[in-house]
Amino acid sequence: MDPITQSIPGFQEAGYNRPGVLSQAAEFIDSRPDFQAPVDLVPMDEYETRLMLIETIVNMQKAVRHDKDWQISVLQFTVLLCMPLAALETPKDHTCLREYLDRFGMLFNHFFQKDTSVAATSGKRPSESLSRQTASQRPAPLSVENLRKLEGEIGCDEKERDKCCSQDREQCIITATGDAHVCHIIPFAWNRNLENIAKTDYIMTSITSGMGLWINTVDISAFVSLSAELGASDKAWNMLTLAPSLQTWWRSGFFGLKFMGKTPSESDPSQTEVQLQFRWMPRSRESNATRKINIQDQRDPEKCLLADLTHYYGEGERSSCAQPCGMCDETALRTAYNARNHHRVASGAIFKVMRDTATVKYFQVMIEIQWAIICAAAMSGAAQSPELLVSSDDEDHFAYWQWAENEGKYQWAREGRGAEYDSNGESI
Repeated sequence: MDPITQSIPGFQEAGYNRPGVLSQAAEFIDSRPDFQAPVDLVPMDEYETRLMLIETIVNMQKAVRHDKDWQISVLQFTVLLCMPLAALETPKDHTCLREYLDRFGMLFNHFFQKDTSVAATSGKRPSESLSRQTASQRPAPLSVENLRKLEGEIGCDEKERDKCCSQDREQCIITATGDAHVCHIIPFAWNRNLENIAKTDYIMTSITSGMGLWINTVDISAFVSLSAELGASDKAWNMLTLAPSLQTWWRSGFFGLKFMGKTPSESDPSQTEVQLQFRWMPRSRESNATRKINIQDQRDPEKCLLADLTHYYGEGERSSCAQPCGMCDETALRTAYNARNHHRVASGAIFKVMRDTATVKYFQVMIEIQWAIICAAAMSGAAQSPELLVSSDDEDHFAYWQWAENEGKYQWAREGRGAEYDSNGESI
């Protein structure tokens, strides 16, 4: 007799004295949640090919940087290891690739930054004092005038929040529970103020080219929207509704959502159903993603990065550790259940949401950016300590880039770091 059949009589006997328990068990047994077995985060049949390509990149970077001792960081390595193979195989301008690689730290720090604004931390409506500017009131992005107004910020658009909440039936799309929070897929902070817009613009090529996301995209307008203007991505196509705990875990890289496909609604052509796959992420033993790695070690089953990824969030069980460790409890305690079918949310679970057909391509790109970043961040440890990803050198380089991109018209240049400028931003 199998363990389940053996347990049923005792469960039934105990359940008679607990109203609802047997019906819940029946719902659990009768339900068939959508599920698709998840594939490896790193396709193992491509592993050796990817290592060879990355090794070539490392050797070329040594030449471009004039540094024979240069080593790739674990974050840089993980991004390349996870990116679409077709993009990794595409011939590269290694001088440009150097910039993409060097900006990964700021990109991942930008994504995992802790936004303390009212609008970003509350699932409720934003404060009325954080008023939204109309299109006619918004200054052109990255202009001198904008830079004089860095103190100006905007709050979240209540109409867009309400729209997302309505599309998600006012409940968490994963657990089917109420009192859920409307969450931005790509952080609202990315274009909440003009300083952040500049940073978003700065790291954009690291997303499109550096992470290879251009390979599956026929329209780059979704990428451009992230740094187009104040609040440009504060739209329902960049939002999802999640339970508060899942919102926290998502922003910590404990799980990711993978785009699986989309199907136009037969009853309403203006709406499209999007299929998302839930995936619990591994917990890296190391939290400093700037540490250097040896490519040759990645061919050793005992020394490679993947060998350390033995603990996954959300599994709800202790790992196979001989002696329980701190990571066993940390990962096991992060788990979730669906209120309708009582099933534990497992990696591979499929969830469906409705989004406007006109802008569903934007929603798809936001999900794909989120997926690429969270996968690399979880495997490398970047999600655990994003503050370690940015150094003073990164900030100095960003400041110089601001000056170069705007012909020296940025405020920091007027304050002594460059030539003198008049009130119109022209050199004197």
